[in-house]
Amino acid sequence: MQRFEQDDSSTVRGAIAEALVSWEDPSVAAMKSIRAAIKQEPDENARYNMARLLAQNLEKFPENRGTLKELLRVEQSKRIHEHVAEALAVKNQGSD
Repeated sequence: MQRFEQDDSSTVRGAIAEALVSWEDPSVAAMKSIRAAIKQEPDENARYNMARLLAQNLEKFPENRGTLKELLRVEQSKRIHEHVAEALAVKNQGSD
């Protein structure tokens, strides 16, 4: 996470975010960092992997929902938009 937060390269952040998707027990600090970073990330691939990480941790970190809803509202990438919409819909079904 330290490298993710400090690196200026979108390519590097994207690769780190992709690797983090398999992280089984992310920390509170890590999720907070990802929620902040996704709002400013210019690289579509990096945003996609950050969105995947946030989405797969919705149950443990319900505050991710607000970030994903905001992303859904402003995101131009079709694949990110679809992934986030599906993740939010599935999580909503599970909580009904």
